Amino acid sequence: MKENNEVLLNEIRSKYYKDYIYPLLKYNSDEIFHYTNIYGLQGILSDEKFWVSHSDFLNDKTEKIYTLDLCTELFRNICKEKKLKDEEKDKYIKSYKDIMNMYFVNYKQELYTLSFSTNPDSNLLWANYSQNDGYCISFNLFEILGKIINQKIVASNVIYDKETQKNTLKGIISNIFEIIKRNPRGNINKKDAAELKIIGEILTWCSIFFKDVVFSQEQEFRISFFGGKNNYKCRISNGVFIPYIEWGIDKAWVSGVTIGPKNSMDINIEGLRKFLDLNSYNLSDEKIRKSKIPYRY
Repeated sequence: MKENNEVLLNEIRSKYYKDYIYPLLKYNSDEIFHYTNIYGLQGILSDEKFWVSHSDFLNDKTEKIYTLDLCTELFRNICKEKKLKDEEKDKYIKSYKDIMNMYFVNYKQELYTLSFSTNPDSNLLWANYSQNDGYCISFNLFEILGKIINQKIVASNVIYDKETQKNTLKGIISNIFEIIKRNPRGNINKKDAAELKIIGEILTWCSIFFKDVVFSQEQEFRISFFGGKNNYKCRISNGVFIPYIEWGIDKAWVSGVTIGPKNSMDINIEGLRKFLDLNSYNLSDEKIRKSKIPYRY
């Protein structure tokens, strides 16, 4: 019986990814970039691993709320399009809220998220993540994608365009409407319950990769990891324990290092070269760069 349920879930999951997620996975850059300070650079490249933080502990706490608000707006619009009477609309909205609370808001899928950018020399990111004197590590995106295929890892540009977000969510929310319609008494049948479980997963994916346009300057690229429930560690940051998992990298993924705009010491490039050689990163001189952003002191 359990095997049959897993088969059903996988069939529904496959269809939802094909219909709603795969069309969004468009990679417009050969490289992605990670901004960090000198200690982050040393840890990543010496240990050949990232510390990937749990998504519940990301800096932006509004991400799930942002997606939920879009979904609620769309559901109300669907009720309006269907010309539901007030009493019937209230019942549908109550059922919708119950479903969203159970399958999305309170859904506890273990997700760990790692952030990059598609901008190799961003004034904003230098300031936010390396105090302008850190480093930006370049990674070959397609080397990474080739390694993570068929794993429980999803990589994508973050999507800021609201119309794209709404077009994706509307199909999903329309399916919730139809499930409520098929189950007017609220006793959801087994197949529909399985579909709602997958909808919860898909909406969680959307909440990771959909962000408000006000953050678009970051040009963020994310890699999200599913799982890690019993295989995580904790680090301390600002008096808080942050759960994380370790993700090993291949040296071949590293395609360059850029030095921050305020780091103007003459020995910096020479020291970086010695560090990279010591750790067997075979980067040519043109792959070790200084930021082109001018700073006045």
